[in-house]
Amino acid sequence: MQNRFIEAIKLALELILSMNKEVTSITLFSFYISFVAVLFATLTAIPFGILIASIKFPGRNFLITLLNTFTGFPPVVMGVFLYLLFSRTGPLGFLHLLFTPHIMILAQYLLSFPIIASFTIQAIENINPILLETLKTLPYKEEQQVQVLFHEVRKELVGGIIFAFGRAISEVGAIIIVGGNIRWKTRTLTTAAVQEAGMGRIEMAMALGIILLTAAVLINLGFRIIQNEKSFNLKRARKKSFSAKKTSTLQTKNNHEKLELFKITESCQVQAKNITKTINGKTILQDISLELQPGTITVILGPNGAGKSTLLRILSKLDPEYQGKVQDTLGCELQYSPLLHQIPVLFKGNINFNLKCFTSIEQERSQYLQDLLGITLLENDNAMTVSGGERRLISLARLLQFNPPILFLDEVTADLDPANVAIVEKLLVELKKQNHTIVISTHNLLQAKRIADQVVILMNGKMIEKGSTFQVFENPQNEKVKAFLQGDIPW
Repeated sequence: MQNRFIEAIKLALELILSMNKEVTSITLFSFYISFVAVLFATLTAIPFGILIASIKFPGRNFLITLLNTFTGFPPVVMGVFLYLLFSRTGPLGFLHLLFTPHIMILAQYLLSFPIIASFTIQAIENINPILLETLKTLPYKEEQQVQVLFHEVRKELVGGIIFAFGRAISEVGAIIIVGGNIRWKTRTLTTAAVQEAGMGRIEMAMALGIILLTAAVLINLGFRIIQNEKSFNLKRARKKSFSAKKTSTLQTKNNHEKLELFKITESCQVQAKNITKTINGKTILQDISLELQPGTITVILGPNGAGKSTLLRILSKLDPEYQGKVQDTLGCELQYSPLLHQIPVLFKGNINFNLKCFTSIEQERSQYLQDLLGITLLENDNAMTVSGGERRLISLARLLQFNPPILFLDEVTADLDPANVAIVEKLLVELKKQNHTIVISTHNLLQAKRIADQVVILMNGKMIEKGSTFQVFENPQNEKVKAFLQGDIPW
C-alpha cells in the first residue's frame, strides 16, 4: 500500500512536470473560470458594498445579514438552482447556457459576490469616524478622498478578493452540476479530480489534487500575509535613526527664518452668534457668541465635557447641526474645515504618504514644518507605530503645510514634551503675526497666559467668561473663575 502511494505521487509529479496536455488544459481552464468570475464579482461587489455601508435605509441590517449568510451558501444548492433555471424546460433555457463555461462563471460569480461584498461592508464600517472627518479638514478633492479611503481598506478588500478566489477555485458542487464535467470543455481541477479518482486513475487525480492544494496554500498564504502585515523593518529602522532624529530636531528648533512661506493673501474674521447645540435632549452648548479676529489667538478653556471640542467643530463648520449662526465676514470661504482633532488620526502607510497623500503640496513649506517639528527622519516610518506626541506633530504639519488662513486646534500640545510645546507655541505666535486667525482649546492655563489674545471659558456648555488674557486672569467677573484661579476649586 505504501509503495502504491509513493508510486502515485511520483507519477503525479511526472504528469505535472512534463506539462501533460490534459493536466495543463484543465489547470488553465480552472484558473480562467475562477479569475473571470472573481473579476466580475470584484467590479460589482465592491461598489455594492460601499453603497450598502454608506447609506442608511430600512432593511439594511437584514440585507447585510443575508449577504453574510450567502458567504457560506452551499454550492450544490446553487448548482441545482441554476440547473433548474437554465435547463431546457426552465425559464432561461432559451439562452442555452447549460454545460458551457459561461454558466460555470456565473455559478462562481454568485458564490464570490457575497464574500467580496461582505468584506467591503465590514471594511468600510470599521473605518475610524474621525478619519472620515479628518478628510474634511484637509483640502482634498472628492477623488483624492476616495483614493485615501481605498488606501485605508485596501488590505481588507484584497483579502476578500483572495478569499473569494480560493473558494471559487476549490468549488466542485455547483460547477459539476451546471458544467457537466465535459472532457476538453468544462472540466476543472476539482471536477476532474473527482471523476479521475472514481475511474481509478489515481495518478491523474493526484496530479490535479497537488496542483489544487498548491494553489490553495499560495492563496491562503497571500491572505495571511495581507491580513497580518508587519512593520518589523520599519520599527528597526526607526530605532536606528532615533538619535539622529533628535539631533536634527535640536538643530531646527529655533529656525524660524522661512515664515514668509506662511503669508496669506486673504484673512478670516469669524462671527458666531447664539450658538446652541443639543444632542438627545441634552444641551451641549447654550447661546455662545464670540468674534474671531485675524492676527489673534483665541484660547478656549474649560473642564472636561464643557463643550470645547463641540464648539470648535461648529466654528470650523465640520458640524452643521446647531442653532445660531457662524459667519465669515471677510469672505474667506474655505471648502474644507481646518481643524486638528483632539485625537488626531493618521492614514495607513508611512509618514511621507500622510503628508503628500495623492495631492500637491508646497514642498518647501512642508519640508520646513517637518524639520521644525522634528519629523524629517520619520518620513519612511509606519504611521501606525509612532507615539501619540509624534502623531500630533505629524497631523499638525499635515494641516499647516496647506497654510489655511484660519486654524482650529483641539488640545494642540497634548502628549508633547516641554521642548516641543515651546516649538509649537512659538510657531503659532509667528503664524499670528502673518495674520492667521487661530483658535485653540486647552486645559493648560499657563499656555493660555503665554499666547492668548482672547480667552473664553466654558462650563456646562455656557460661556461664563470672555475677554483679553489680562482681563480674564487678573480681573475675572465670574465667581467660579475667580475661585478656580485662586485654587479654591478644582478644574
